[in-house]
Amino acid sequence: MQSDQPYLTVMDHNFDETVINNKQPVLVVFATEWSGSCHIIDPILKGLASKYKNRIKFCKIDADKNTRTTLSYGIYEFPTLLFFKNGQIIDHISGVVTKKELGARIERMLESADSSESSINSFV
Repeated sequence: MQSDQPYLTVMDHNFDETVINNKQPVLVVFATEWSGSCHIIDPILKGLASKYKNRIKFCKIDADKNTRTTLSYGIYEFPTLLFFKNGQIIDHISGVVTKKELGARIERMLESADSSESSINSFV
């Protein structure tokens, strides 16, 4: 990942390794070049990726070039955002959403991740 790039680009061949097997919460953006909605939400996502860069991994997948993963998750609307925690989808958004709403969803995911860590650490 380049330092000026807020997203990690994922593809069919590295999706499981990068997203499913990641211990950190992951937000995956399924996008296409031809979708106007993807271009609308992109600056919002880039801003939030910078804000949360040490707490959540932001990944982007080109849905047209990575059809195996796109179809396996039943993605037909772009953009679609999937929120993963411990390899499981815990939330999703289809279409454009405001920065405020997306930020709130990310905060909920992080609160959920933090409370899970606290529970695990209390047993150690």
